[in-house]
Amino acid sequence: NDAIKSGFAPAYDLPDKPRSHHQRFVKFRLPKSDQLRSNSFQLIDLILQYVSPRNLKVSEEEGFWYFDIRQSLIELPMGMQVEWIEYLTPYIIEGKLIKRVNNSIYLDSSSVTKPVTLSSKEYQAINKIVEKTNTTIEEFITSA
Repeated sequence: NDAIKSGFAPAYDLPDKPRSHHQRFVKFRLPKSDQLRSNSFQLIDLILQYVSPRNLKVSEEEGFWYFDIRQSLIELPMGMQVEWIEYLTPYIIEGKLIKRVNNSIYLDSSSVTKPVTLSSKEYQAINKIVEKTNTTIEEFITSA
């Protein structure tokens, strides 16, 4: 707000789309830089223009920024689809970008969600193992 009062105008407004119902994320790792003209800032700018902050988690670790974008469909202006894929694909560490019709891109976390029906006893048995081994149910299933 202070910047706007001083006469600065934002180049664009952050998208205000609702949170995606998906629980999984596509993960990007970008080199951290202090240089404003750095390629990293161009990539971050590309993400911020089209991804709602509600669908984004950002963290920093050992010289890198990590952007976790909730699995979702991103609508882009005409001609941006190829640019998005070419610029961002090299920085994906989990998931993938899939070209869709009407200039959109699907951010696919590459995870599969399947409903599982367990008896109460089965669930309690798994829960005990998970608590003892200090893991998640997902980690338990993958290691089984």
